[in-house]
Amino acid sequence: PRRVAFARELAAARIAVLVPDLPGLRQLRLAAAHADPVADALTHLSERAGGGRVGVIAISYAAGPAVLAGLRPELGPRIGLIWLVGPYYDMQAALTYVTTGAYRTGPEAPWRYGRPNPRGIWVFIEGNIDRLRSARDRRLLREIARRKRADPSAPVDALAAQLGAAG
Repeated sequence: PRRVAFARELAAARIAVLVPDLPGLRQLRLAAAHADPVADALTHLSERAGGGRVGVIAISYAAGPAVLAGLRPELGPRIGLIWLVGPYYDMQAALTYVTTGAYRTGPEAPWRYGRPNPRGIWVFIEGNIDRLRSARDRRLLREIARRKRADPSAPVDALAAQLGAAG
């Protein structure tokens, strides 16, 4: 809803807006291929503007695909602006926060703990389960995620104890 409201405000200011749907980002799953629909959207907008320059605005997880798309040589002359709002600086740090709430304000700073979005943890895990080699870990994590999404206080210790090191 906030993205739609932001896009409407830009459109009301007579700025052409196109918001590509990136399902992988909803699952907190990143892949270089997510730049493809962003590049397609930028090309489409540029063509609709008679080949003119366009900009891309990306928020949080969408920053990576936006930068990868904007840096493509074939798009270079068409890009007038890349604006990133709240991008991640360090993917490992971003994933540590999303999954545990732990973060640092600098490499040597002490660990601090925030409150990650409980849904985000399980969305991230479900979106990335297939990256695990172990079929057993994948099965166990799917079941843990299913239970936790249904009831955040569901006991899963017995299942978690069966996970391998990667799980």
